[in-house]
Amino acid sequence: MITFIKILLLRLLYYLLFLHKLFFRKKEEIPNSLRNLLIIQISGIGNFVLLIPLLKKLKMLFPGVKITLIEGENQPSILLKGTGLIDCSLIYPKRRRDKWILLRKIRKSPFDAVFVSFINSNYEMAVFSYLTGIGFRVGYHSNRSNYGKGCGLLYSWKISLPDLAKDRDEIELHLSLLEPWDREVRKSITTPILEIPSSQKAWAREFLKIKGIKKNEFLIGFHPGAGKKMRFKCWPLDRFIELARLLVKRKRVRIIFFGGPEEKEWKNLLIESLPQRSLVVIGELSLSQTASLISCCSLFISNDSGLMNLAYAVGVPVAAIFGPTQVPIPPKKGLHVIRSNLSCIPCYRYSTVKCRHRKCLIEITPEKVLEFLDKRKLIPDSLQ
Repeated sequence: MITFIKILLLRLLYYLLFLHKLFFRKKEEIPNSLRNLLIIQISGIGNFVLLIPLLKKLKMLFPGVKITLIEGENQPSILLKGTGLIDCSLIYPKRRRDKWILLRKIRKSPFDAVFVSFINSNYEMAVFSYLTGIGFRVGYHSNRSNYGKGCGLLYSWKISLPDLAKDRDEIELHLSLLEPWDREVRKSITTPILEIPSSQKAWAREFLKIKGIKKNEFLIGFHPGAGKKMRFKCWPLDRFIELARLLVKRKRVRIIFFGGPEEKEWKNLLIESLPQRSLVVIGELSLSQTASLISCCSLFISNDSGLMNLAYAVGVPVAAIFGPTQVPIPPKKGLHVIRSNLSCIPCYRYSTVKCRHRKCLIEITPEKVLEFLDKRKLIPDSLQ
């Protein structure tokens, strides 16, 4: 009941601000250039990784632009430390009082524009961006209720969203935020390449050496999770374990299981269940260390998760198991989608799925995944 009242009040504020925009705001002109830009991206690691091409394009189009990022408490911007792509980062707080403090801080800064890169569209982000007082705001808009109908009414420039229950190109959608300055920007899509610093690469090599993994071994990364709130889209854990058992029967194949603190509950079970040629580092590494270690893998097998996008970004071939959710990156070189042929998928609509049986995931067996990997030549024949 409390949540419902909060949503109702938020929407009321949203439409009141829209009336304010309609009657009291002057026509909002596109700034000729961007010198000081605010980007709001409070989603997870995966969404942040797919933002990298936009950051690179911004630095190319507007040399010297200062980019301030508002991010979530997991602080994925640590991945770009030392790259110069982000000049300042701020954490979006949970408490209402702290949000007002952040707003006052932003209102004192001379931002030319704000980009709201929250792809599912969101009333709170639209309201927050308007209350910053920044004169030109760019964000996403949809007339479909599953996005939060009409969330883009407070933006100066609205980007139309595709149907939420269809595969989409999130890299392209992020780049589209630059359309007011470059109408052809969607054609400049690039892989969100994430460079791993040499010091971090050296750390990863030493870590693997200590763990007894040799250079000539074929290292396969596994990510069986996707965050506690998104477990509905995960392939069953016992199937990841069975797949690992099948793979380590091959010569020189080693398995390493990745995961964050929210998946730590699986650690003991995995250690007890997995064959000896497997390593479990769930909950042990920082985000930067995780990226460095993933970059040492020859293949990454995962659910639809942030680490899937991270592996894609560091250039590791990815075999991703999808169920009810959309594919956020069109299958290209480096991304291989394993999926059922059911006509009902993807069915995910923001926070719900249409069924509980998850047949789309259950009917994918470890044997089918192994067959897929062999067919795509993702594991060299010499290891069989």
